[in-house]
Amino acid sequence: MSFSSLASAIFANMSYSTEGATYTSLGRRPRSASPTDAQGLKARPIERACSPSYFFWLSPGAAPQAGIGRTFGAKAVGILAIALLLCATRTLLAQQSNIAATVQGRAISLSQLDRELALVIKDHKLAPTERIALQKQVLQHAVDRFLVLHWLLTTNQGASAQDVDLVMARLQKKLDNEGLKQADFLQQQGLTLAELRDQQLWELSWQRYLDKYLTATTLEKYFEKNRRDFDGTELRVAHILFKAPSEATASDRKKLKTRAAAIRQEIVDKKLSFADAAKQHSQSPTAAAGGDIGWISRREPQPESFSAAAFALQFHDVSPPVETAFGVHLITCFDEKPGKRTWQDAADELRPAVIRYLFRWIADKERPTAKIEYTEHWPH
Repeated sequence: MSFSSLASAIFANMSYSTEGATYTSLGRRPRSASPTDAQGLKARPIERACSPSYFFWLSPGAAPQAGIGRTFGAKAVGILAIALLLCATRTLLAQQSNIAATVQGRAISLSQLDRELALVIKDHKLAPTERIALQKQVLQHAVDRFLVLHWLLTTNQGASAQDVDLVMARLQKKLDNEGLKQADFLQQQGLTLAELRDQQLWELSWQRYLDKYLTATTLEKYFEKNRRDFDGTELRVAHILFKAPSEATASDRKKLKTRAAAIRQEIVDKKLSFADAAKQHSQSPTAAAGGDIGWISRREPQPESFSAAAFALQFHDVSPPVETAFGVHLITCFDEKPGKRTWQDAADELRPAVIRYLFRWIADKERPTAKIEYTEHWPH
């Protein structure tokens, strides 16, 4: 699977709907090292200060020898206060080290992002730059999801704590029937109890919103506004391909886009026809034919980014540079066969499209005023 295909899979697998939600055991972050020194012999000072026995020995009057509590006095109280502060600081740092970002005060954990990244990557091998790019996309999708949830909750359209309690009770009953302890179940799924509750809160809230707005009327309206995408229309298109090297870096692709943009400007300024530009610059087998690919439908045979850009064009317009796994493209459309499908015929394709639209509408509306803070623990 190409990097572009993997990137597209993020929005398919971390779907905006709650259908098919499962708790599969995915990649987990390694546990922190044992709180011992390099030789594994002594607990670190803070570890000792955080232990109950340490508090006992510091407590006035609790020492095993008569008179020690009285002589220790106020100094012991001061040391105890420092120890408690160190413990609180250490706990806070441990919590912060597992946070990638906060959205409106709600934390996105590294463990959550690791699971979602594993869901996308699976067993595919990625170059370091590709992995970082996917990590950024996974984080931004999580940020969007948190924005949507925040909006649903603050507009009284989300699920309540009682709703989550009910689902958790049903889950517990199922676990009991299967003879499985909750702790073992959570370990299998790589989740904490808090993460499981948050997951249920999201799924219940989003499904409630979809139940209200994912209606036949909404599907029909969306179809009318995006008819060519769903009615079976075919376009005859041409393209100019600027081929990417097999191990193309982000810098390589940026250079290709810059070159494509310059040639597009020449075409727009009428200094060069699209066909002539294709013959001179395209690295596709269609170059000799002026870039003519032939007829395409909305969802095949080209990659999604290519088809989406083509179907957004008016006749003889030239698209901005479009990236696919093959490289960077300029696209033009010069003929059309109108489709005859109705919105009912396209209902199965309309539903996920409308779900994505509703998700993006909320997230994009909320982002400009949202408080989003990132940490250094995850690429952003």
